[in-house]
Amino acid sequence: MRALGTLFLIVAAVLFYLVRFDRQSAVALSVVELQSSLGPVPLYSIVAILGVLLFLPGFVKRFVSDRAPATPSQAGHRPHTRQAARPASAGASGAPLGAGGFRGSVLARLREFQADGARIEPDPLAGVPFALVLEHLSPRSAERAVGELGLLLQSVPLPPRLRVVFHQCPEGPAPRHHLVGKALGGVLDPGAFKATTSADVVEVRFLSPDPRYQTEW
Repeated sequence: MRALGTLFLIVAAVLFYLVRFDRQSAVALSVVELQSSLGPVPLYSIVAILGVLLFLPGFVKRFVSDRAPATPSQAGHRPHTRQAARPASAGASGAPLGAGGFRGSVLARLREFQADGARIEPDPLAGVPFALVLEHLSPRSAERAVGELGLLLQSVPLPPRLRVVFHQCPEGPAPRHHLVGKALGGVLDPGAFKATTSADVVEVRFLSPDPRYQTEW
């Protein structure tokens, strides 16, 4: 359809030239004669409108697909292909994580985090359950560490906020909140969180956090 629409637009441009500028050649005279029999509506306008109409189905389809809302699974968690998914007992279902209670079980899972030059600190600020601290990491290594955090977040309830702290890490070509958003978005639903930056800290806010962080943390 797009190829045919493009052809119609090219023909409309040729007709416009013949009617408006040429008007002397045999072809131009034939087109002018045909135009006079059609009435006041220019022939090139009719052909151009047909060409535009042939493009419309593609535009409508693209518009609808862009406007369709994402369907997050389990409040922002989504399947990934980097490794087998961990048990989903810590998801948004509200099921207990383990015998240690909500806070103890989440902290136990966080202690499983392993990444060179990175560590998780619990309770760095009021209202922030935990933070990922990166030390002396290149942008690529930092992105890998944040991606590992994203994998860990698949097995724990999503917090309302978390922080990613860049401690003496060199700046990369992309802003740090873009780096964090890309790394987390490769594992979690990109529509489930927003990342903002301030100096050496990127704050991530999850749009559908587990309410137990308000009552049991």
